[in-house]
Amino acid sequence: MGSWEKKNTIWQYRENGELVTGWKEIDGKWYLFGSGGNMLLGWQKSKDRWYYLKQESDRKTGEAKNAYGFMLTGWQQLNGKWYFFHEDGSMAVNRWVDGDYYVGADGVMLVSTTTPDGYQLDENGKKIEKSQNEKAVEAYRTILLDRSWNGRKLPGGQFAVVDINGDGVWELLTDLDAGYDDSIDRLFYFTDSLQMYALDSNEYDPPSNLQIWDVFIPSNHTVIIGRRRGKHYTSAMVQSNNQTISEPEEGQIGWPYVERYKEESGVTEQKKFLERWRAGAKKYYSAPCYYPNFVDINAANVDKYLSGQGQSTGMQYAFSEYPGVEELR
Repeated sequence: MGSWEKKNTIWQYRENGELVTGWKEIDGKWYLFGSGGNMLLGWQKSKDRWYYLKQESDRKTGEAKNAYGFMLTGWQQLNGKWYFFHEDGSMAVNRWVDGDYYVGADGVMLVSTTTPDGYQLDENGKKIEKSQNEKAVEAYRTILLDRSWNGRKLPGGQFAVVDINGDGVWELLTDLDAGYDDSIDRLFYFTDSLQMYALDSNEYDPPSNLQIWDVFIPSNHTVIIGRRRGKHYTSAMVQSNNQTISEPEEGQIGWPYVERYKEESGVTEQKKFLERWRAGAKKYYSAPCYYPNFVDINAANVDKYLSGQGQSTGMQYAFSEYPGVEELR
């Protein structure tokens, strides 16, 4: 058993007749004694780590007069700044604490700023959670700037930012620009993480016999994709409802390739095609349709449309380009 001794204003601890030095656990609390046996107080560095030993001035109202000198753990406010000390008493640095608070290199909790990993903190130091839309915008920025979206990281290309399903979270359409004019190869959307719908049915590049020409977005939040296989024009549709992407039912027609088809087919085929197309068009063009504006993939455009909350690249009324469709509505 040891005993406390007070020399003038300095506390010491004697055990087996000898003054204790270094770290010592006494009655469940840790104390640090210098080489001469004096109890150390305040900030102390031990083995390249910082610790804080409670000072007499840190005592709270109602605490015993000798309730100081021991190592502090957990959150502590010292001189108006918040610090966090691990269970072993060492000060936390450059890390998140409790998931929502960040301490810097000097151990001080950051407030009203941005953390090194890009999170905003409020005036109380708490992390401001990014909205799903902000996470989506950030993910889209990444894939466009590092070109991880096109596999072989080909140059060029265009993109469009649109809110297809009206949920307040942007979707991203990309044009690989691998020698196919106006082709659109990817639809990116965001749920809990980045999702991708490969419109070309190929991991990276559109195959030579399949080209995606255009995208219409009716106000009922349906994406309609036009495709071409060889010399025979067909069409496909992709829906985005509650962030679910799905293929169309077989035989659904939703694309005005009438003029192009006329050039490459006989009268009988034209008639069959027009009948199928009109049936589909009446169903899927019942609401006004808009065509998303595409812009070049470059740093300036990515910064403009995919920063913060992001913004749409714009839409234009689609049927001005295909006047025949208007007659079906």
